[in-house]
Amino acid sequence: MMVNIESLDINYILKGEGENVLVLHGWGASIDTVAPIINLLKKDFKVYAVDLPGFGNSQKPKEVFSSEDYARIIKKFADAMDIKKAIVIGHSFGGKIS
Repeated sequence: MMVNIESLDINYILKGEGENVLVLHGWGASIDTVAPIINLLKKDFKVYAVDLPGFGNSQKPKEVFSSEDYARIIKKFADAMDIKKAIVIGHSFGGKIS
């Protein structure tokens, strides 16, 4: 699925039902990298996974992004999905921006 945030098409998936979980991949990776985590959690949680801008199927930013820029995009993603509260799981760079 796609959502447009700050004029960037951001790819994400949504699986399962229950308490919200947001999964963020590491640098140079994509949703595919965290698929085993998503598949495990989707049995008990509502799992969102995002391809960070410039990775996977998400659009590449027009300028270089800082960690704060990635974090801002994720915050706006959560707002767009109406996520008020979530468990956040981040691998490597995904942990940094979470």
